[in-house]
Amino acid sequence: MALKIDSSEKYALFVNETKYGSEINNLKDLQKYIDNKYDKKKTVEQPKFYTKTDKATYVNVGNICPACKYEGVSNLKECPSCELNFN
Repeated sequence: MALKIDSSEKYALFVNETKYGSEINNLKDLQKYIDNKYDKKKTVEQPKFYTKTDKATYVNVGNICPACKYEGVSNLKECPSCELNFN
């Protein structure tokens, strides 16, 4: 948590060292924490979407939805519980 100190351009930064797993004793330790926590190089993997034209493997789900274990999906195109598409 960061708080601006009243009537100044200074900030106080509070770090839960228990969650961080290490003590922060100086500015170098604090900079290391900030670099690790807010590393701009970290990327979020983009989700992959598959269509019938992809080289995906399709399986017979039988009567139970593989996602939520809802029973009674053998003649359905979509699970009524989790909306997983079986086509």
